[in-house]
Amino acid sequence: MCNVDTFYAKYRILDKIGEGSFSDVLRCQHKSTGLLYAAKRLKKHYKSESSVLTCAEVVAAQKIPFHVNILNMFEYHYDSFSGQVTFVFELMDMSLYDHLKARKKASTNPRGLIETKAKEYLYQLLRGLEHLHRNGLFHRDVKPENILIKFPSTESTRLYRMKKYEIIKLADLGSVRGIYSVPPYTEYISTRWYRSPECLLTNGNYGPKMDVWAVGCVFYEMITLLPLFPGSNEIDQLSKIHQIVGSPPIQFLSKLKSRLVYT
Repeated sequence: MCNVDTFYAKYRILDKIGEGSFSDVLRCQHKSTGLLYAAKRLKKHYKSESSVLTCAEVVAAQKIPFHVNILNMFEYHYDSFSGQVTFVFELMDMSLYDHLKARKKASTNPRGLIETKAKEYLYQLLRGLEHLHRNGLFHRDVKPENILIKFPSTESTRLYRMKKYEIIKLADLGSVRGIYSVPPYTEYISTRWYRSPECLLTNGNYGPKMDVWAVGCVFYEMITLLPLFPGSNEIDQLSKIHQIVGSPPIQFLSKLKSRLVYT
């Protein structure tokens, strides 16, 4: 899977299609086959090839078998001169975030996805998440920006002969943790609007259930085009959650309190 000093020999960079705090996403073309791919180039530089093996995405790629609803890594490249690391993935059409944003701008009376379409997306998202959890990892940052869409096409690829419906993939495994690892974990990992109550109320004592909470928030957003819990800060986030689902039961709060005392 790892290739050293070979990225530019194999691929031609066409343009930059995305940028985040930790990486740039490039659209590139394989020089031999002409196929298009997405290349995620990390902004962090690594001193050695062995240090790249500690990257969460590399760990996930080695641990998780192929699944149609996970954005699987094909290979990664390490440049020994610059220390740059580049991951190569299937090129998708857009994120769910951009798709919903486009629907908002499409008319003066924007509507979310119809229920049957939202359920199709939800089903595929849950399949990908279940595959991740079954293989011992949880995502920790499920949100519309990290859910990618491939729209129907009659063109055949090495992955699909013919697609008659959208393919949904859970992407960006850079924050994954092992389900059986011992908490506490990083406190501020999940994006606030999709953060579960246990992430807000404890010092990192959370687990894979946080992914399911986030998926529920995304499902609501697909239908309404509005975030379910758009908190402006952590206190406001908790307030919005309590307004809809109520305050946690005493037993739950007591359990959280005991964990806080223990940690």
